[in-house]
Amino acid sequence: HSNNKFFESIGRQMGFDKVSHYARLFGLGEPAGHNIFEEHPGLFPEKPPQYGGVARMSSYGEGIHVTPLQLASIGATLANGGTVYYLQYPRTVEERRSFAPLVKRKLDIEAYLPDVREGMLAAVLYGTGRSAFDPEGEQTLGKTGTCSDQGSRLGWFMSYSDQVKPRLVVAVLLRGRNHVINGGSAAD
Repeated sequence: HSNNKFFESIGRQMGFDKVSHYARLFGLGEPAGHNIFEEHPGLFPEKPPQYGGVARMSSYGEGIHVTPLQLASIGATLANGGTVYYLQYPRTVEERRSFAPLVKRKLDIEAYLPDVREGMLAAVLYGTGRSAFDPEGEQTLGKTGTCSDQGSRLGWFMSYSDQVKPRLVVAVLLRGRNHVINGGSAAD
């Protein structure tokens, strides 16, 4: 279950500079891809948002614009134990044949991952992402989000399956003008 007051408190305690530092380590505010010319870098504020400051930013994402590619990159980083890879889009046969992973940076997050994964599993088992649960498939971990942007509602869901050997990350972003658009519907 979402606990916005908790994350507001954590944001205030950490302060804007520290929250920004960690957000940027995960790739917010920069392109996730390598030579994906169509990609937008999203937006991470240079200063605390006017409405709610770092507390609101840390709980509701105030002032942050995240792209589906950035969500997928964050999911891959959590799934693989802390390596941030450049996302790549090989467009030709030769690019596919010579494809090799490109490391952007490595994060020392291994000690924190059991707690993060427990929360992501709970979101799918009984939280806002429960519609993604497949009792006959591999166990999925996920995170939902709901927000608004310029009169539209956004619902997103980021997930990966198989905690032991994760191989697939999924990022879903829905946009619409009614309350049906939310994180739960993106998980569905």
